[in-house]
Amino acid sequence: DWETEGFAPLTTMLTKYATRTVVGVTPEGELLMAITECDQSGNKRINLLEAAAMIKSLGAKDAFNLDGGDSSQMMFPD
Repeated sequence: DWETEGFAPLTTMLTKYATRTVVGVTPEGELLMAITECDQSGNKRINLLEAAAMIKSLGAKDAFNLDGGDSSQMMFPD
C-alpha cells in the first residue's frame, strides 16, 4: 500500500509544485517535448494538473510526465 511504501497521497502528487519534464503526441503523430524551469527564487514551477493543461494547449492528445524536481532536465544530441 502507498502509505507503507512512503508515497504521498494522489492529491498531493497532483498539486505539488516542481520543475517538470513532459512529452506528448499530437493526433497527427508529432512529438512534443517540454520542460519547465525555475528561477533562483523558485518561480515558474507547475503542478501536474498545470503540466497536463500546458501540453494539451500545445496540441497533445496523449502525454506523459517524465521527471520533476530541481534535477529535471532534457538533453538532445547535436
